[in-house]
Amino acid sequence: MVRAMQNNSSVSIDVIIPAYNASKYIAETIESVLAQTLLPNKIIVVDDGSTDDTVEVVEKFYFDLIEVISIPNGGVSHARNVGIHASNADYIAFLDADDLWEPEKLSAQAQALELHPHKKAVYSYSIMVNEFGAVSKNAPGYKNIPYPPGGIPEKLLFEFVNISGSASSVMVEANTLKSTELFDEKMNFAEDIDLWFRLSLLTDYICVEKNHVKIRINTSSSTRSLSWKKNKKLIADHFYFMNKYADDYIFPRETFGISSFYLVRPFLKNPSRFFELFKFTKELQKLSPNYYKQMLVGYSPSKAIFCTFYSLLILVYKRIAFIDRLKLLFSEGTIYFSKSKKFVREER
Repeated sequence: MVRAMQNNSSVSIDVIIPAYNASKYIAETIESVLAQTLLPNKIIVVDDGSTDDTVEVVEKFYFDLIEVISIPNGGVSHARNVGIHASNADYIAFLDADDLWEPEKLSAQAQALELHPHKKAVYSYSIMVNEFGAVSKNAPGYKNIPYPPGGIPEKLLFEFVNISGSASSVMVEANTLKSTELFDEKMNFAEDIDLWFRLSLLTDYICVEKNHVKIRINTSSSTRSLSWKKNKKLIADHFYFMNKYADDYIFPRETFGISSFYLVRPFLKNPSRFFELFKFTKELQKLSPNYYKQMLVGYSPSKAIFCTFYSLLILVYKRIAFIDRLKLLFSEGTIYFSKSKKFVREER
């Protein structure tokens, strides 16, 4: 049973939840906000053109602090920006519609900001949970890092590392947030890294070293179950993000290596599409000319292509289990590629 006490603190906080077809999880997400030891002033749910019953599920919560804004589908960045413009609080906290908070999340972060008034942003640690909201052995882990003061911009831009796995972890002083250009609405992926980087140029972040956020792994998570089209969009957004700052920064070789990895990874998982890589690389060159120019000098894409070919050969070699098949041929006369009762292919 959720609580609905008023926020008696001098700190005013609005929580922004962008929601698109989120009816399966959003009730549990809202309950985790209503269970906070420090309640927000408002929970702003921005319905991003859902075609399911997301709005109906939210409206079953009869609390004045919940506000629903319905807009045509425009993507998560646009939805969050709509919520930011609708907020009048001192601080804004973000929460994805399928993630969860521990009860002390807002109070701990508000206290951290009050203790460090010169810092305007705070994040907590996160853990991965399964679709039922429970910690699972099958859920991948997340490495939480308390970045040193002044060290976040390089981590975000040069290493493309998010500060705590999800936007659901971050709370920001509203005036500082609104002094930026907010979330880049051209981006569907890594839009949070882009904004956190721009914020890091204005203020240091406070790290609350406790697992206050549960990032849910489910089949609809935007970056964890990607179609081929979405995979290409993720790569394009990465190169677009890097290109935004290529005039102002000289990137280290390690950054180009990361970009190359992002580029070739989906083609390794889809070997039949490998020859599309060459055409797609030309598209990226047009999308991110300044960054690509640095890449050509500092880290030749031909190295990434070579590594891809090599990785494909290894993948094929493991798939056909060449050595094991030859052993069967000589030991029991099994014809190559035929099945054998003695042959058990292990996960490789």
